[in-house]
Amino acid sequence: MTDQRLRLCFIAHGESTHTHKWLNFFARRGHEVHLVPFMSSDQDCLLGVLDPSVKIHPSVSGFPIRRWKLTLGEVRRLRALLRDHRIDLLHALFVGPNAWYACLTRFRPLVLTVMGGGDLSLNWKPSTLSERWLTPRALWNADLVTCWSRRLVEATRRYRPPGSVIPVTHVGVDLQLFRRVHYPEKVREQLKVPPSARIVLSARRIRPLSNIDVLARSIPRILEQVPETWFLFVQPFASDPDCRRTIEDIIRSQGVGERVRFVPGASQEEMPSFYSAADVSVSIGLLDGTPITALESMACETPVVLSDDLSDYEGHLFAPDRTVAIAAPRDPAAVAAAILRVLQDKAYRKRLVAGGLEVVQQYCGYTEQMGRMERLYLDLVYSPQRRGSA
Repeated sequence: MTDQRLRLCFIAHGESTHTHKWLNFFARRGHEVHLVPFMSSDQDCLLGVLDPSVKIHPSVSGFPIRRWKLTLGEVRRLRALLRDHRIDLLHALFVGPNAWYACLTRFRPLVLTVMGGGDLSLNWKPSTLSERWLTPRALWNADLVTCWSRRLVEATRRYRPPGSVIPVTHVGVDLQLFRRVHYPEKVREQLKVPPSARIVLSARRIRPLSNIDVLARSIPRILEQVPETWFLFVQPFASDPDCRRTIEDIIRSQGVGERVRFVPGASQEEMPSFYSAADVSVSIGLLDGTPITALESMACETPVVLSDDLSDYEGHLFAPDRTVAIAAPRDPAAVAAAILRVLQDKAYRKRLVAGGLEVVQQYCGYTEQMGRMERLYLDLVYSPQRRGSA
């Protein structure tokens, strides 16, 4: 608990585990937390994962430019909510329609977080008129912008006033929850995987940005050299249906379906057992944020194969051959080679496990990351002269 209690309002993806962890931290610290989902969410489902004190409001709609009266009505509703609940600070997690709505309320202080799941990147180009006009405006006018990674800081800097500091913060890893489970046999029994099997795990959401089709195409190469390998696709988030069908078609066409297991709807509490049961996890997404699933795997002492471009900016976390293995994210042969090295080279695997665990414990704890965000909130609310340069 904290003596300086704030009334915080978030406009965020209601179904994201990142949102749940973010809001729960501040609610359990004694702050008054309000959530306005920016995508339609089942409120009963939210009630099961959010702290009971979190106040959940009706979702904002999409951002239909042509139906401007509907959009204007949503802006007015948000303004009334912020006024009636005497909100101290408004935060949009992810920079999309939620950030546009937040900007148009003209509420101060406003915080935006660039997460990198498709909202902004080094090569970002607006695909709609709304993005072209509203995303830069929201980033420029916010009192504080934080980013999920150092690379995203570089992508964001050109949209911020000169001299603005852009802190790197993300949701981190709950080190009390994500740690090695020494008896994960139940996972193998549940999935009917032999006790002697080697397991390759993907915990990324199945969608085009995650490159899971590349992992699927690498399966025959891996089985040629390590035939006792099984492949586990665990889904904490809902999958993209079209992408899921594509993955299944690839697996079917290669005749490797009997070695693949899909696990939808895994809870955060279940994930440490899945990571611990695996010999290697794979996270080769075309994303510019810090991949939290990779950090979770590292915390559970399971080595990770990552995209080879992450180390350009995030080398303090993802050092090739010291904390992670790397591979070109669109090359099935390269991905297979990286996985095989982890499976076959015990000394290499041991080095990655030790280096990864050390980095996560030093830099990526959930409490430390969220505590830093809390200090930024307090500074904005109680030191308004520093807005925009804090």
